[in-house]
Amino acid sequence: MSLQISKNNGVFHLIGKLNASTISPFNTHFEHIIEKSDITIVSVNIDSLNQIDTDGFDALKTLKAIALRNQKRFYIYGDGFSELYNAFKQTDVA
Repeated sequence: MSLQISKNNGVFHLIGKLNASTISPFNTHFEHIIEKSDITIVSVNIDSLNQIDTDGFDALKTLKAIALRNQKRFYIYGDGFSELYNAFKQTDVA
């Protein structure tokens, strides 16, 4: 299964896999939203992700940095978030 991105009530839902083969369109989509739109808060729900690899994690870290640089808020939440939170926390300390 590839990656699908849907939007409902201002929240982007990721469905499928966020990995090396899907990060290019993922990055393009969200970089455009962060840099070109007037959206100030980008919320991403990962409930329906069934796989995320290190490339996918790195893509999320990159988008977080782009959002901060553009003075926008970038939120990730859903099942499995605690593992991502701990990984983000470790990278922020390093």
